[in-house]
Amino acid sequence: MSVKVVYEDVAVGSAAASSVETSEAMGISKTSLLPFGALEGPIATTEQNQWVLNGTRKVKPKTDPVGFWSTPRSGDDCTFTTPPTITITLDGQFTSLGIYFKFDGETGDYCSDLNLTWYNGTTQLATQQFFPNSGNYFCEKTVELYNKVTIQFNKTNLPDRPIKISLILFGLVREFERQELRSVEATEELNIISDELAINTLDFTLDSEEDIDYIFQEKQPVYAYNGKTKIGTFYIDESTRVSKNVYNVSCIDALGILDEDPFAAAIYTNANAKTVLESILGGHFDLELSGDLQSEKLTGYIADCTRREALQQVAFALRAVVDTSGSGNVKVWRLSETDPAEIPLNRLYTGGDVSTSAIVTEVRVTAHTYSTSGSGSDTVEVGGKTYHHTTAVTVKQNPNITASTKPNVIEVKDATLVNSTNVAAVTQHVFDYYMRRQTHSVQIVMDKELPGDYVDTTTPWDDHITGTITSMTIKLSGIAAAECDIVGTGAPA
Repeated sequence: MSVKVVYEDVAVGSAAASSVETSEAMGISKTSLLPFGALEGPIATTEQNQWVLNGTRKVKPKTDPVGFWSTPRSGDDCTFTTPPTITITLDGQFTSLGIYFKFDGETGDYCSDLNLTWYNGTTQLATQQFFPNSGNYFCEKTVELYNKVTIQFNKTNLPDRPIKISLILFGLVREFERQELRSVEATEELNIISDELAINTLDFTLDSEEDIDYIFQEKQPVYAYNGKTKIGTFYIDESTRVSKNVYNVSCIDALGILDEDPFAAAIYTNANAKTVLESILGGHFDLELSGDLQSEKLTGYIADCTRREALQQVAFALRAVVDTSGSGNVKVWRLSETDPAEIPLNRLYTGGDVSTSAIVTEVRVTAHTYSTSGSGSDTVEVGGKTYHHTTAVTVKQNPNITASTKPNVIEVKDATLVNSTNVAAVTQHVFDYYMRRQTHSVQIVMDKELPGDYVDTTTPWDDHITGTITSMTIKLSGIAAAECDIVGTGAPA
């Protein structure tokens, strides 16, 4: 297994602010893609040893642009008679640790000698020559408050080659692999009824092999991998440098970021759920919404809160879950409780336990109505309008209780997108959850499990627990193991 953590310390907003200029690009180039990433792959070309007849080279479709391929080629000595240049002008002033280049790593071609010059307007701030030695290379030099960079390409690593670049970033992209990671632990959770939304976390200790002073800026993205499987996308929350090359880093997921951003109060009447969710995300993150929720409607109120809290209100009313595990998107979907996937005994560690929650005797869910006319017990103000607020309670009693059962009532009062139309379904949904009284806590060898998966496991005493994975604490070392909580019901084997 290959453990990997990918860190991006890129000047925020620099990609969108970049304007790329050059007079030395082939017609297949689309230089505007360079700050975002362009086509990669083993493309058949006419340079020596670049049209290998083994099926690995493909003729590039005309519709697939590359980032930058230079019209000049290097000579037999790998140098350029007239070095090609690129100028990138930025709308605003930016600070970064350096500039990252992604050359043609698929073929092993890269620029081996280049000059970078930084400007603020017409004032030169810094200049330096660099000697890349791989297809991915970081030109380390901290420069503050620049708005223009010129790049001069002097030499290629192989003769008779154009410069080929798919990505230029104003900052650092660094892949930390197992030999540099003392520990990596990710915790990913979801709540079955979404009465709260958990924040996924990633914690790792880095013992860097390079003498780079990592800043680990807040909210910069970090990607965690178990082999080729993406564990998730996270964002720097805090870091501590404990020695010259050792850093302790804590990260949160998209929901953690959304919890720091305010959402203004809103009233909805038969509003499309997808539209509401996208407004809550505010363009910060992409929404991944299941097909069965695309046409759902929402009616009710969301008070002033954080974007994470607003997202929780919507998910609860939709009887949906929210999670970011295995992705950089905010995923919203309804759980399935059919066809459980077996986690076999050979992937279960010995031990584990099963806890049983107290019997719930009754579920009470409040439905809310907001109207500009009539009267209500209280009022809310949204957009300069006054809305009268009335409530009604729906009750679902447990039919299996006895006279001696200790009362244990679950009340949901503040779900303000629950209304007369959806309250019955929401109440049943909450009731069904509390009837799943057993939680199997067990460590597994991971395959492709994610929170929300419906699975079947075996207890140490050979009973079966069938339920939903609600929590995974993943420790990445030689074997990817996860401490899991599986909420469901049990039966003898």
